[in-house]
Amino acid sequence: MNETIDSELFDDANRALHFPIRLEVARCISDLQNKELAEDSGVGPRAVSNWKRGVVPHGSSLRGLAGATGFPEHYFMKSTPPPTVDRLNYFVRTATPNYVRDRFTAYGSLVGEIVESVRDYLPELSPALMWSPTTRAADHVAIEMRLRLGLAEEQTIDSIVALLERSGVLVVNGPDERKQVDGYSAWISDRPVIVLNPHRGELLRSRKTIAHELGHLVMHDGVAGKTAKVVQQREKEADRFARSFLIPPAPAFRRRVQQAVRTYGWVALEGVQANTGISVTEILTYALHLGLEDMQFIEKRAIAWSADHSTSHRHGAGTGFVERPSALREAVNRAAEDRRSTPELLAREAGIPTKFMLRMIE
Repeated sequence: MNETIDSELFDDANRALHFPIRLEVARCISDLQNKELAEDSGVGPRAVSNWKRGVVPHGSSLRGLAGATGFPEHYFMKSTPPPTVDRLNYFVRTATPNYVRDRFTAYGSLVGEIVESVRDYLPELSPALMWSPTTRAADHVAIEMRLRLGLAEEQTIDSIVALLERSGVLVVNGPDERKQVDGYSAWISDRPVIVLNPHRGELLRSRKTIAHELGHLVMHDGVAGKTAKVVQQREKEADRFARSFLIPPAPAFRRRVQQAVRTYGWVALEGVQANTGISVTEILTYALHLGLEDMQFIEKRAIAWSADHSTSHRHGAGTGFVERPSALREAVNRAAEDRRSTPELLAREAGIPTKFMLRMIE
């Protein structure tokens, strides 16, 4: 009897410890200010202040909180700690408000809840993702990562999503219509995760963003505590990594890029774009960083390209690349089948709103 009481007291103490974090996740995901949260939950501002200090609501207050946020009551009553979101890196734009960043961070916690629920069904994590580079030269790190992931020197990447998912990286869609953030990456519940904004989903841009975030996962330890100057430098490193990862490093391929750039041949440049799934603008930047041409020459090429080609063409319309995440969806479906359940019920068991589970795996 005493052991039962001790266990209940222990659960209550842990619930109070972790509840403020879960509350903040639900508030950010629901896009509610504290005043709105109180009003929609049917409580006063003081109650919300108490919740943020670890006072766990019950009865009508808990039901009101669940109704206001769209989260199951079960989510708030968990006595286990929320999933960890470590080494978080944003594809930051200067106009990105903090509340959008917080919302994406909170979404990472929800991804973690699902990861914990279906961990046994996820692809095994490749040792390549555990590698710690000894150099900060992004070009060299990208080429080494290609080799570690089994790519030949001259090999192009048909689907970067499929390549990374086979290696244990999860690629999922982000939460909403926000347009200020292309994506972000983090280690969530000890699993490398890339979260994409589906509303910035032009094909070539998405491939670049995924490769960019892979660069962060491999090279960087997150933006927390970093100055704006350091973050900006890391963004440049990740960009450079992305170009060197998507464009084969074989000397013959580099000569092909150089010839296409120097001869002002749009057909040749479009051929490189079609082979690599990276935009002509990025190919021109790649040529600049390789020292194939100078800045003035490249800028003229980039301006001429943008003026002469439609937006849909520049974004990769009509190319043969397909980038559709599937690893998490397959894990959820297999787990549901084994447990004689459904994805919707798995979401409820994990304590997250069904709509977010479905968005992650769509």
